[in-house]
Amino acid sequence: MTSMILRKGYSMSKSKVIVYDTNKQDMKSIIEDVFVNFPQDVKGKKVLIKPNMLGPFEVERGVTTNPVLIEALVDYLIDCGANIIVGDNPGGQGGGVIAAAKKSGIYQASKGHFENIGTACQLFPMNSRFVKEINVSDAVLDCDILIDLPRFKTHAYAGISGSIKNMFGIVVGPGKAKLHFATPKPDDFHELLVDLYQVRVPDLVIMDGIYAMEGMGPTTGNLKKIDKVLASTDGVALDATMARMMGFDIELIRHILVANERNLGVYKEEDIELVGDASKIEGFELPISYSAEVKATAPKMAGVLDLYKLSTTVPNFCKPENCVKCGECAKSCPVGAITMDPYPVINRKKCISCYCCAELCLRECFEYIDGTQVFETLFSKLQ
Repeated sequence: MTSMILRKGYSMSKSKVIVYDTNKQDMKSIIEDVFVNFPQDVKGKKVLIKPNMLGPFEVERGVTTNPVLIEALVDYLIDCGANIIVGDNPGGQGGGVIAAAKKSGIYQASKGHFENIGTACQLFPMNSRFVKEINVSDAVLDCDILIDLPRFKTHAYAGISGSIKNMFGIVVGPGKAKLHFATPKPDDFHELLVDLYQVRVPDLVIMDGIYAMEGMGPTTGNLKKIDKVLASTDGVALDATMARMMGFDIELIRHILVANERNLGVYKEEDIELVGDASKIEGFELPISYSAEVKATAPKMAGVLDLYKLSTTVPNFCKPENCVKCGECAKSCPVGAITMDPYPVINRKKCISCYCCAELCLRECFEYIDGTQVFETLFSKLQ
């Protein structure tokens, strides 16, 4: 259990999750309805809107929170007299936070309320098993109300990139690499995500599901138009709902289970009051790292893969024709497993398969391959 700021008035009762259809309601009316169902006293309050702004990705890539949702929320909060900040701490900044915000359309949608929240931060003490303290934006700790705006996306390492995972963005700058270095095993990373979520549990979560990302998210997956917006004051219940819509076995998304164990939210279907259509999406592609075949193989390979710090899937540089040799992948690697010669070269013995390189590459130069194949290659060289 970490030091934390819990959502005010939270109890482990049945949680409501609403699934809106953007074909039946425009975004303005959806936002208005969200605040009818989940009232927030925002007048005169400091309200932080925390989008998913992973890096300088164009709107069309579907990596970041849709500006249409952000603009409708900002308009509503302005009308209610809130003091608004829109901000995030992206990973690959590609020219800076403001440049990333402009490229994603988030800056424009914020209507003058976007701020680089990484410029003012403080060391926050953690009672985590993995880190003693982290650099957190003051805007996160000082706000009266925090509204989390995650994307409806898969995540190659964490399974899903929802409300809980989106709070990874409270960490400023290079602190993220330190966290990956501290948690080379996927189960540890899942637990750390909940440690971070507890620092400041969101008061309200509104998820952008206009386009879902399937496959190897959070940046290189395929987009699937589902025209949904999900909302709840329980981010754990919302994440569990999204995961079920994707077709996940919830037991595989360990950060949801850990959050529930810490009384941060509910995940069982009988504990969630669902409003709207949350049906399983037919043909939705899960990350190969979470596929049934890989999970069946994982127990047999666990000791071997752990020896080499390999996941069941690993990143692989595959598109030199796309590469501009910017070195962002090498800079983002938390264990220094990538060197430029002149293209990225991955040291398999150092790689912890956190996928930061693939995640932050703007030109999609990386693919994901079966980690057992990499082991066999390494083993053959030892013969």
